[in-house]
Amino acid sequence: MSSTFGSMVSDILLLSDRYERRSRLMPGLFAVVPLAVLAFSSAAQQLGLLASVGVLTAVEGLMAVFAGHLARAFGRSRETKLFSEGLPTERWLASDGPRSRQQRMIWWERIRVLTELDIGSASPGEEENAVIRDAAMRLRGMLRGQPSTVMLEKHNEEYGFIRNLYGLTPVWIVSTAFCSLVAAIEWFRGDGTATLLGIQIFFLVSALLYAVAGKR
Repeated sequence: MSSTFGSMVSDILLLSDRYERRSRLMPGLFAVVPLAVLAFSSAAQQLGLLASVGVLTAVEGLMAVFAGHLARAFGRSRETKLFSEGLPTERWLASDGPRSRQQRMIWWERIRVLTELDIGSASPGEEENAVIRDAAMRLRGMLRGQPSTVMLEKHNEEYGFIRNLYGLTPVWIVSTAFCSLVAAIEWFRGDGTATLLGIQIFFLVSALLYAVAGKR
Protein backbone atom coordinates (compact mmCIF):
# COMPACT_ATOMS: atom_id res chain seq x y z
CA MET A 1 0.00 0.00 0.00
CA SER A 2 2.76 2.41 1.00
CA SER A 3 4.78 1.60 -2.14
CA THR A 4 1.71 2.24 -4.30
CA PHE A 5 1.12 5.57 -2.57
CA GLY A 6 4.78 6.51 -2.94
CA SER A 7 4.68 5.64 -6.64
CA MET A 8 1.55 7.75 -7.10
CA VAL A 9 3.18 10.71 -5.36
CA SER A 10 6.29 10.31 -7.54
CA ASP A 11 4.12 10.34 -10.65
CA ILE A 12 2.29 13.47 -9.53
CA LEU A 13 5.56 15.25 -8.67
CA LEU A 14 7.17 14.07 -11.96
CA LEU A 15 9.90 12.24 -10.04
CA SER A 16 9.16 8.70 -11.21
CA ASP A 17 12.13 8.43 -13.59
CA ARG A 18 14.87 10.39 -15.35
CA TYR A 19 12.76 11.10 -18.41
CA GLU A 20 9.96 12.69 -16.38
CA ARG A 21 12.39 14.79 -14.39
CA ARG A 22 14.42 15.93 -17.40
CA SER A 23 11.74 16.40 -20.06
CA ARG A 24 8.82 17.71 -17.99
CA LEU A 25 9.90 18.89 -14.54
CA MET A 26 12.96 20.84 -15.75
CA PRO A 27 11.01 22.89 -18.36
CA GLY A 28 8.49 23.63 -15.62
CA LEU A 29 11.28 24.92 -13.38
CA PHE A 30 12.53 27.20 -16.15
CA ALA A 31 9.06 28.59 -16.83
CA VAL A 32 8.27 29.58 -13.25
CA VAL A 33 11.69 30.48 -11.82
CA PRO A 34 11.05 34.25 -12.34
CA LEU A 35 7.96 34.01 -10.11
CA ALA A 36 9.92 32.08 -7.49
CA VAL A 37 12.71 34.70 -7.48
CA LEU A 38 10.14 37.48 -7.11
CA ALA A 39 8.48 35.64 -4.22
CA PHE A 40 11.88 35.11 -2.62
CA SER A 41 12.70 38.82 -2.86
CA SER A 42 9.38 39.85 -1.34
CA ALA A 43 9.65 37.27 1.45
CA ALA A 44 13.23 38.30 2.27
CA GLN A 45 12.07 41.85 3.01
CA GLN A 46 9.21 40.71 5.23
CA LEU A 47 10.26 37.40 6.79
CA GLY A 48 14.04 37.23 6.72
CA LEU A 49 16.48 35.10 4.74
CA LEU A 50 15.73 31.67 6.21
CA ALA A 51 11.96 31.93 5.79
CA SER A 52 12.36 33.35 2.30
CA VAL A 53 14.33 30.27 1.24
CA GLY A 54 11.36 28.17 2.32
CA VAL A 55 9.03 30.39 0.32
CA LEU A 56 11.31 30.11 -2.72
CA THR A 57 11.39 26.31 -2.48
CA ALA A 58 7.62 25.98 -2.02
CA VAL A 59 6.68 28.37 -4.83
CA GLU A 60 9.20 26.96 -7.29
CA GLY A 61 8.38 23.33 -6.47
CA LEU A 62 4.59 23.56 -6.61
CA MET A 63 4.41 25.79 -9.67
CA ALA A 64 7.08 23.78 -11.50
CA VAL A 65 5.10 20.57 -11.00
CA PHE A 66 1.95 22.25 -12.31
CA ALA A 67 3.81 23.69 -15.31
CA GLY A 68 5.48 20.34 -15.89
CA HIS A 69 2.11 18.65 -16.32
CA LEU A 70 1.22 21.27 -18.91
CA ALA A 71 4.58 20.90 -20.65
CA ARG A 72 3.79 17.67 -22.45
CA ALA A 73 0.52 18.92 -23.92
CA PHE A 74 1.99 22.28 -24.90
CA GLY A 75 5.10 20.64 -26.30
CA ARG A 76 3.18 18.25 -28.50
CA SER A 77 0.96 21.02 -29.81
CA ARG A 78 3.95 23.14 -30.85
CA GLU A 79 6.54 20.55 -31.92
CA THR A 80 5.57 20.94 -35.58
CA LYS A 81 6.68 24.59 -35.32
CA LEU A 82 9.94 23.56 -33.66
CA PHE A 83 10.57 20.92 -36.34
CA SER A 84 8.98 22.50 -39.39
CA GLU A 85 10.43 19.88 -41.75
CA GLY A 86 9.12 16.99 -39.66
CA LEU A 87 10.37 15.15 -36.59
CA PRO A 88 13.91 13.76 -37.04
CA THR A 89 12.79 10.15 -36.57
CA GLU A 90 10.03 10.48 -39.14
CA ARG A 91 12.34 12.16 -41.64
CA TRP A 92 15.05 9.48 -41.30
CA LEU A 93 12.62 6.58 -41.71
CA ALA A 94 10.50 8.09 -44.49
CA SER A 95 10.99 6.77 -48.02
CA ASP A 96 11.86 10.28 -49.23
CA GLY A 97 14.12 11.02 -46.24
CA PRO A 98 17.76 12.16 -46.33
CA ARG A 99 19.28 8.77 -45.40
CA SER A 100 20.35 6.14 -47.92
CA ARG A 101 17.86 3.55 -49.18
CA GLN A 102 19.99 0.68 -47.84
CA GLN A 103 20.12 2.21 -44.38
CA ARG A 104 16.34 2.76 -44.39
CA MET A 105 15.74 -0.85 -45.41
CA ILE A 106 17.90 -2.08 -42.51
CA TRP A 107 15.94 0.10 -40.08
CA TRP A 108 12.61 -0.96 -41.56
CA GLU A 109 13.46 -4.65 -41.17
CA ARG A 110 14.62 -4.26 -37.55
CA ILE A 111 11.49 -2.29 -36.74
CA ARG A 112 9.29 -4.90 -38.41
CA VAL A 113 10.85 -7.67 -36.31
CA LEU A 114 10.51 -5.71 -33.06
CA THR A 115 7.11 -4.08 -33.52
CA GLU A 116 5.41 -6.13 -36.28
CA LEU A 117 4.82 -2.85 -38.13
CA ASP A 118 6.03 -2.92 -41.73
CA ILE A 119 6.95 0.60 -42.85
CA GLY A 120 8.14 -0.64 -46.24
CA SER A 121 4.72 -1.99 -47.18
CA ALA A 122 2.93 1.30 -46.42
CA SER A 123 2.21 3.68 -49.28
CA PRO A 124 4.33 6.88 -49.18
CA GLY A 125 2.58 9.84 -47.61
CA GLU A 126 0.10 9.93 -44.76
CA GLU A 127 -0.11 6.12 -44.35
CA GLU A 128 3.66 5.76 -44.15
CA ASN A 129 3.93 8.64 -41.67
CA ALA A 130 1.23 7.08 -39.48
CA VAL A 131 3.04 3.71 -39.43
CA ILE A 132 6.33 5.44 -38.59
CA ARG A 133 4.75 7.33 -35.68
CA ASP A 134 3.15 4.14 -34.32
CA ALA A 135 6.44 2.25 -34.66
CA ALA A 136 8.42 4.99 -32.90
CA MET A 137 5.89 5.01 -30.04
CA ARG A 138 6.13 1.25 -29.62
CA LEU A 139 9.92 1.29 -29.73
CA ARG A 140 10.16 3.97 -27.07
CA GLY A 141 8.05 1.85 -24.73
CA MET A 142 9.98 -1.35 -25.51
CA LEU A 143 13.47 0.13 -25.18
CA ARG A 144 12.86 2.36 -22.17
CA GLY A 145 14.96 1.30 -19.18
CA GLN A 146 17.13 -1.16 -21.11
CA PRO A 147 20.87 -1.04 -20.23
CA SER A 148 21.82 -1.19 -23.91
CA THR A 149 19.84 1.94 -24.80
CA VAL A 150 21.37 4.47 -22.39
CA MET A 151 22.47 6.86 -25.14
CA LEU A 152 19.09 6.59 -26.87
CA GLU A 153 17.31 7.48 -23.64
CA LYS A 154 19.59 10.49 -23.15
CA HIS A 155 18.73 11.71 -26.64
CA ASN A 156 15.03 11.19 -25.89
CA GLU A 157 15.39 13.18 -22.66
CA GLU A 158 17.13 16.02 -24.49
CA TYR A 159 14.49 16.02 -27.21
CA GLY A 160 11.68 16.02 -24.62
CA PHE A 161 13.31 18.88 -22.70
CA ILE A 162 13.77 21.04 -25.84
CA ARG A 163 10.27 20.32 -27.12
CA ASN A 164 8.47 20.87 -23.81
CA LEU A 165 10.43 24.01 -22.92
CA TYR A 166 9.56 25.41 -26.34
CA GLY A 167 5.93 24.48 -25.68
CA LEU A 168 6.04 26.37 -22.39
CA THR A 169 7.77 29.39 -23.93
CA PRO A 170 4.56 31.51 -23.92
CA VAL A 171 4.16 30.79 -20.19
CA TRP A 172 7.84 31.53 -19.65
CA ILE A 173 7.61 34.86 -21.51
CA VAL A 174 4.46 35.94 -19.66
CA SER A 175 5.92 35.08 -16.25
CA THR A 176 9.21 36.88 -16.99
CA ALA A 177 7.44 39.92 -18.45
CA PHE A 178 5.14 40.17 -15.40
CA CYS A 179 7.99 39.77 -12.95
CA SER A 180 10.16 42.30 -14.84
CA LEU A 181 7.31 44.81 -14.68
CA VAL A 182 6.82 44.27 -10.95
CA ALA A 183 10.56 44.51 -10.31
CA ALA A 184 10.75 47.73 -12.36
CA ILE A 185 7.87 49.30 -10.44
CA GLU A 186 9.43 48.34 -7.11
CA TRP A 187 12.79 49.74 -8.19
CA PHE A 188 11.32 53.08 -9.30
CA ARG A 189 9.42 53.32 -6.02
CA GLY A 190 12.58 52.57 -4.05
CA ASP A 191 11.23 49.31 -2.62
CA GLY A 192 13.20 46.99 -4.91
CA THR A 193 16.77 46.59 -6.08
CA ALA A 194 18.50 46.97 -9.41
CA THR A 195 19.85 43.42 -8.95
CA LEU A 196 16.35 41.93 -8.89
CA LEU A 197 15.35 43.97 -11.93
CA GLY A 198 18.48 42.87 -13.79
CA ILE A 199 17.82 39.21 -13.00
CA GLN A 200 14.24 39.42 -14.23
CA ILE A 201 15.27 41.19 -17.43
CA PHE A 202 17.87 38.46 -18.00
CA PHE A 203 15.11 35.83 -17.66
CA LEU A 204 12.91 37.76 -20.08
CA VAL A 205 15.66 38.09 -22.70
CA SER A 206 16.48 34.37 -22.35
CA ALA A 207 12.84 33.40 -22.91
CA LEU A 208 12.54 35.66 -25.95
CA LEU A 209 15.77 34.36 -27.48
CA TYR A 210 14.63 30.77 -26.98
CA ALA A 211 11.31 31.53 -28.63
CA VAL A 212 13.05 33.14 -31.61
CA ALA A 213 15.62 30.34 -31.92
CA GLY A 214 12.85 27.72 -31.96
CA LYS A 215 11.27 29.31 -35.05
CA ARG A 216 14.45 29.04 -37.10
